[in-house]
Amino acid sequence: MAGGTLKPVDPFDIGAGHVNPLKAIDPGLVYDMDTQDYIFFLCSIGYTRAQITKMVQPSPTIDTSCAGFHSDLDLNYPAIVISDLRGTLTVTRTVRNVGHGGALYFASVVSPQGVHVHVSPHVLVFFQRGERISYEVTVTPWKLSRGRYDFGEIVWFDGYHRVRIPVAVSVNNAVGGDDASA
Repeated sequence: MAGGTLKPVDPFDIGAGHVNPLKAIDPGLVYDMDTQDYIFFLCSIGYTRAQITKMVQPSPTIDTSCAGFHSDLDLNYPAIVISDLRGTLTVTRTVRNVGHGGALYFASVVSPQGVHVHVSPHVLVFFQRGERISYEVTVTPWKLSRGRYDFGEIVWFDGYHRVRIPVAVSVNNAVGGDDASA
């Protein structure tokens, strides 16, 4: 039970586990972010250009205008959490190869219950250290539900490194009544 409540424990309660210092030295891939990523995230949650320029010194390489559409799902965070899935949704993540030279990573997907997760491309080919590659994750509900989280994961594996990104999805497409999930 989570924190002495009667709620069953789920991945939100468990955390990421213990850090293995040797694996942390050589993670293979990282989900890094720069200043612009954080600015787009602030735009997506309603901050204005005036508020953002009080936090960040504008420069020719940093756009604080909040022009265009930005979603909090676009933050290049090493987890995908979708709190209100009503239909098919695609998010993008970008990884940087911090391994030694080139690498070939294959995706393995465990979809949350009642949800289909598709990763494209399914194979990432890095030719050199420091190279960045983006991939898309398309999430489609296959059940009717109202607000219950289900959990899965995407694992990128090159034969040595195992880079895991958790996927938490709350399908919210049932109309009225109790949870009708399968």
